[in-house]
Amino acid sequence: MEREGKKVVVGVDHSQESLQAVQWALDNIVEPQYGDSFVLLHSQPPPHLFMQNEAPIHGRPKIASDLVQKLRNYQEKATEAILEQAKKLCAEHQVEPTTVVVHGDPRDKICESVNELNADVLVMGSHSAHRSIKRAFLGSVTDYCAQNAHCAILIVKPS
Repeated sequence: MEREGKKVVVGVDHSQESLQAVQWALDNIVEPQYGDSFVLLHSQPPPHLFMQNEAPIHGRPKIASDLVQKLRNYQEKATEAILEQAKKLCAEHQVEPTTVVVHGDPRDKICESVNELNADVLVMGSHSAHRSIKRAFLGSVTDYCAQNAHCAILIVKPS
């Protein structure tokens, strides 16, 4: 019996762990010969410095707006760079990925996206121990998705 292709989504952020997750998925899950599709999903968080785009800094909304725009431009360039790195890994495996960039809280946006994409599996990297204090206070995106994504989730530990 011929198997149906599966949709593998990998959450990609600006960490080495997410690139390891891409590599692991390419090495162990994706089988293009069976029609599997591969999606690189990146969520751009909103600028954390301001509550709104026009939030004043000491009464100067123009400065805040300029700063927010510079931050967004930086985020766009950083996103392009990380996705290019992930695409290179895909090319080494002759896999043509689809890239999806969403904007908002990564926890919510990743879970929403895997539902919209009808993903069969979400692959994510687990950040190393040096981030454990931050995770204790803010929560881990990976932990959140493990509890809330409506598909199988595979967490790749750092090597």
